[in-house]
Amino acid sequence: MQILTGVVTTHEIRDGVWVVEGCLPRDMMGPIASNAYVIESDEGLVVYDPSCGPRVAKEIAALIDRRGALENLWVVIGHSHFDHAANLHVADHGTVAQRHIIAHEAGFVGDTIANSAEQNYRYAIGKMKASHDPYRAAFGATRAMQAPFALTQAVAPALTESAFLALAALRAGHPTSSKVTPRRLADSDAQPIDLDGVVARGWSADGLTLLATPGHSDCSISLFDPQKRALCTSDADWIGNPIFACGSLRACVESLETMLALVRAGQVEFLLPGHGLHIVGADAILCHLQSRAELLRTLRHEVLNGWRQHGGEPDVDILTRWLVERSPLFRLWSHAAFPKHMVLPFNMVSTVLTEEGLLQRRDQLS
Repeated sequence: MQILTGVVTTHEIRDGVWVVEGCLPRDMMGPIASNAYVIESDEGLVVYDPSCGPRVAKEIAALIDRRGALENLWVVIGHSHFDHAANLHVADHGTVAQRHIIAHEAGFVGDTIANSAEQNYRYAIGKMKASHDPYRAAFGATRAMQAPFALTQAVAPALTESAFLALAALRAGHPTSSKVTPRRLADSDAQPIDLDGVVARGWSADGLTLLATPGHSDCSISLFDPQKRALCTSDADWIGNPIFACGSLRACVESLETMLALVRAGQVEFLLPGHGLHIVGADAILCHLQSRAELLRTLRHEVLNGWRQHGGEPDVDILTRWLVERSPLFRLWSHAAFPKHMVLPFNMVSTVLTEEGLLQRRDQLS
């Protein structure tokens, strides 16, 4: 079954598992929205990654209404980036006895989930500034667009950041809140969970199996439904990881290995990612996840090889541009960089050097 509402497509993947498909930006100001998944059970309905924008929210609401009165409605935040978590208000929809919002503690600012583009970009820019200039970390038309910010930051850093965040948020829409008090999953509360012989770190929350899958972000959690043999990953398998300077390549690989163990054990037949096509069948899922893990390992070796050949270059900006000139892999990535929101090569280099203990902070560079 397929339902079209504007540019939003909703369809049933298998019995009781629905996807509201998101979108990737086509140009510098195009919208970006994650996939949202709605999973039915005897106890109620789970919305995994409520995504962003009113059209997606309308589709989620229609799926909630389709079930009628519910005992439980869970909204699980795969991670708190705006394109995945802006539509918190869907937790208030429908006739529901008990409503729940669940998110990792690292995705909160104070008592609220940090689901706005401004919050996400402000945090990311702060991390980037330690290793490289975020306003110069771009190529082609994007670098030209950011040039005024690179020039004004020296004399008006606060105003420059505010203006840049306002521009970046234009593509994001408005985040919403909910009347439901969200439940925080504390990292210290995560326990080893035995999933028919596969041990994974995570939480059993209200009967849901939630796995810690950090790397893309510290607050990334995946939802595993053993009955439906479905694994919702949010951006834990994003092709551009580690896209942010606050991410972790090592954690990305470890999270992918956890997923691979579940697939090899025959427990996953449906992989439901945050962006792009869902994947059906263990062989196809293995190929997908293995390719992501090998790409990350290749990235690490490419950065370290470039670092050695460039004489132990400590400057992220210089090393990244050198890699783009000489490495076909980094040349390809430079064409998929922001604003298409696929990869951010400067952050990739920064993350690898940080985890290898080779990064020098900008304030330490002569």
